[in-house]
Amino acid sequence: MLRFYQMAVIAFGASASMNKSDGIVTMPNGAAMSFSNVGDAESYAKQLGKTRTFLGVDEFGNYLPSAVQFVNMIRSNLRGPVGMLTRLHITANPRGRNHTYCVKNFVNKSPPWVPYREHGDGDWWVNVSADSVRVNPHIDADSYLRQLRAATNHDENLQRAWIDGDWNV
Repeated sequence: MLRFYQMAVIAFGASASMNKSDGIVTMPNGAAMSFSNVGDAESYAKQLGKTRTFLGVDEFGNYLPSAVQFVNMIRSNLRGPVGMLTRLHITANPRGRNHTYCVKNFVNKSPPWVPYREHGDGDWWVNVSADSVRVNPHIDADSYLRQLRAATNHDENLQRAWIDGDWNV
C-alpha cells in the first residue's frame, strides 16, 4: 500500500492521501483504492456491503482451498454504475498450492490471449502468460535464473514452471 501511495503522490502531488489504518489511498478525484487481505471468514466479513469496481488478487496460485472460496465470494462486491465495467484481475504462478484449481478453472479454458466466457455464458476472461523470465527486460535475467535454479533445488519440473511459465508440469 505504501508503494502505491508513493506512486500516487508522484502522479497527483500532495492531494493524494493515505489512511494507513483503514488501508485506503484516495486520489484527488475521489477514487479510492482499498488494500486488504481476504482469506478467512473474519476478513471477508469486513468487506461485506462494500462496493468494488476492481478486485486484484495477487499470488492466487498459492492460496489455500479455503481462501479460494472467499475470493469467489468477494466477487459479490463487484458492482458499479451502469456503463462501468467491473474487473477481476488474478495473478498466479504454476506449481503453487492452488495449481490444480488454476489449471482446471483458468489455464485449460483457453490458450493465452484468447477470450472465453466463464461457464459458457458468464463473464469474459483472458488468460495472459509470461513466456519466460528470460524475456523480462527489467531484471537481470542471468542472476534471477541462477536464483530460481537454486530455489528449486534443481527440480527440472519446478524450473520449467517458474522459469518458463509451464503449467503442464
